[in-house]
Amino acid sequence: MKSKYLKFLIIILLLALALRLYHINDKAYGTDEKHSINNSRAIFEKGINGVYDFGNPPLFYIFAGLILFLFNSVLILKLTMVLIGIFTIILTYILASKIFDEKI
Repeated sequence: MKSKYLKFLIIILLLALALRLYHINDKAYGTDEKHSINNSRAIFEKGINGVYDFGNPPLFYIFAGLILFLFNSVLILKLTMVLIGIFTIILTYILASKIFDEKI
């Protein structure tokens, strides 16, 4: 019975991964991405007080700024966010199986 759900989870993960990676580097940066990149870089250049607007929690900008500081690549930042998204799906499955006694 559990293998049925595991197969379903794997299918969801593969679909999520494919959708997130499809043309990941082909699009021009949107307004939100530019805003996030600028705020992330500002944290390392000016400190946390240099960020004028937090659209996301400050930890996001600190984490993204660290990735940009270490690798200086927006593609690496996007791939990191893809991995975090996939990991979130797995954590949601684990949490739901604990809450509903594996009856999901």
